[in-house]
Amino acid sequence: MDTAKKIRESFKKHYEKIKSGTELSEEDLRVAFVKSGILEELGYKVVPKEVRFEKGVKGKKSDLIAFDDYLNAVFVIEFKRPNELDVERDFAQLWERYVKPLKARYGLLTDGLELLLYEREYGKPEIKLRVNLGEVTLSQCEEVYDWLKKPSIERTRIEEVLGYFERFDKPAEKVNLSSEIAQEHFFDSFELKEGSIFVNLVQKTIALFDFELERSKFLKSAYKFWKMSYAKKPEEVPENWRRIMEGIGLKATEENLFKFMFCLESAYSLFTRLILAKACEDYKLPYIDFSGFIKREIKRIAWRERGDISSLAWPITTKNLIENMKENLVKSV
Repeated sequence: MDTAKKIRESFKKHYEKIKSGTELSEEDLRVAFVKSGILEELGYKVVPKEVRFEKGVKGKKSDLIAFDDYLNAVFVIEFKRPNELDVERDFAQLWERYVKPLKARYGLLTDGLELLLYEREYGKPEIKLRVNLGEVTLSQCEEVYDWLKKPSIERTRIEEVLGYFERFDKPAEKVNLSSEIAQEHFFDSFELKEGSIFVNLVQKTIALFDFELERSKFLKSAYKFWKMSYAKKPEEVPENWRRIMEGIGLKATEENLFKFMFCLESAYSLFTRLILAKACEDYKLPYIDFSGFIKREIKRIAWRERGDISSLAWPITTKNLIENMKENLVKSV
């Protein structure tokens, strides 16, 4: 209830600000919406990566996409200049340009004065709300919160994990990389830059490296061999490396650079194997069902743990998946 009240207050303040403004552009509208605090009330962090701004047809960043923790698009907002909203035309652009290719659950149109909210249900649009923001009610704001709040998935609960996986078993929920925006989203998710899923993997790998180095003779030997045989300090440290290292409190000393490079290569090695597994499954290679394998492994471990998934279950499952890949893609050939 308190959250709905705050959302309602933010909507009304936003409405008054837009109503009293003159010559506002779509980008001005987007900036005002971001500053309104509504996104934070819905559970999203604007920085670094849970919200992304897209360039509209005139090249300015006038559209907004909100993501969950795994960079699945939850909703898209297309902003239009006040009193210039053409529902039929603008909905077609919102739907075809963003909602369909990104498989976003919701699409929103607004000119700052009015808000239209659509849900993608079985691949088709359904209008859920059309409201004058100056007259928005508390119950409508409660609905907006229920629809648009950032999803939360507890990775220790088997029901939530399997529900998440099963969502993407449906063809209508799978992102097709044939569209330009889907390709951009894919590369943005796995690019070596702050906030991406891949950088999160690199940073977690570094944390695991620090924890295990003095505990694991194998890791210590592998790292020593890598440094002697393959490591070479770069003449100039890439700026994105510096930012990623700073994000976890690492200074760009020689030893830290070697550690970063070792963990980066390890993360790439794991990532490429997972991409290979997904590609083989998507192209329907015979006897390949890695998604099913992961679900069976997680179920098996959860059954042993009486319904819970321990943090150790995920690396064990990953290791078993790679062994399964070796058996099905290498030894079988």
